[in-house]
Amino acid sequence: MRNRRRSSFTAEAAAAARAYGAMQTDPKLRCPDDMAIRLLGGFFRFALLPGIRNRFVEQYERRAAGVFFHHQARTKYIDGVLLSELAAGAAQVVLLGAGFDSRAYRFASDLKDVGVFEVDHPATSAVKQRRVRRILGALPKHVTYVPVNFTSERVEERLAAAQYDPSRATLFICEGVLPYLDAATVGATFAMVARAARRSSIVFDYLHKSALERPDPLAKKHLEVTAKMGEPYQFGVDPEGLAALLARHELVVEESLSADDLGARYLVGSDTKRWGEVTPFLSLAFVRH
Repeated sequence: MRNRRRSSFTAEAAAAARAYGAMQTDPKLRCPDDMAIRLLGGFFRFALLPGIRNRFVEQYERRAAGVFFHHQARTKYIDGVLLSELAAGAAQVVLLGAGFDSRAYRFASDLKDVGVFEVDHPATSAVKQRRVRRILGALPKHVTYVPVNFTSERVEERLAAAQYDPSRATLFICEGVLPYLDAATVGATFAMVARAARRSSIVFDYLHKSALERPDPLAKKHLEVTAKMGEPYQFGVDPEGLAALLARHELVVEESLSADDLGARYLVGSDTKRWGEVTPFLSLAFVRH
């Protein structure tokens, strides 16, 4: 991620996609993030007004085909992972690149005795905190906000200063982040997970390396769009080499889902028709220490 003074546009665009998804009438397609709309700023709130939002998905698809549907599917999957890991005894949740993620608030009752650490760029974290105060009246006591510049600061050190305890089982959520980091920062992230307590885990989505090294027309369009927004894609993973990459850090892949897997699981409506297609070079993985 480049150094920046403003809040992340891509983080807010992702929240807007979730907000639109939460408006769907089909319960099989509806995005569970019913709080996303409240975390948006004026531009995206306007874009989602009745009569205007009808073209929202069309515009999203025109700019970066498949990403809107990727947001819908990964939200449902990661929500499920969160509840499953809490049931299995996770004592801490660390959101890496938290953006406008609302899980700490949507699942407040499940997380009241669990330490939640929202890690993000200082500019985005500041905006997020202002909006949470506006919505809830005060920042929740179970959430610790950890402003970090991923490229110039050590996330692990900033977490330690915020009272994160690596001896406690932790779920790391890294949603929509890895593609924007450099290889060294990604490696440091996996190493941090490996130093956490046994049975800790991380869930993340990732860009296929081929989209960076041998981009087809669709990938080229995505690369152009993210670069223009000042948040270019930098890191990719070969899906076939994912297990070996993680094994270097003593991490094991519990589940890996391709774009088609995500679509089949989360984007089929009550009419048995698929709502849309996830970007083919985006995948999702759940990994255990």
